[in-house]
Amino acid sequence: MKCKNCGESEEGHFVGSMLMNIKGCSKFIKEVLKVTNYYESVSKEEQDKKESKNAH
Repeated sequence: MKCKNCGESEEGHFVGSMLMNIKGCSKFIKEVLKVTNYYESVSKEEQDKKESKNAH
């Protein structure tokens, strides 16, 4: 079977992250986590900006 996420053979590299409820290969999950972490850090920055405005 070819992995639908990265096109490589599915054997031996298929993993599922229970934490995030992601089913996919490790490459795919790394990409998803990169994107997720990116959005979390961006939204955190937005929160910090709002809080610093309110502090003044």
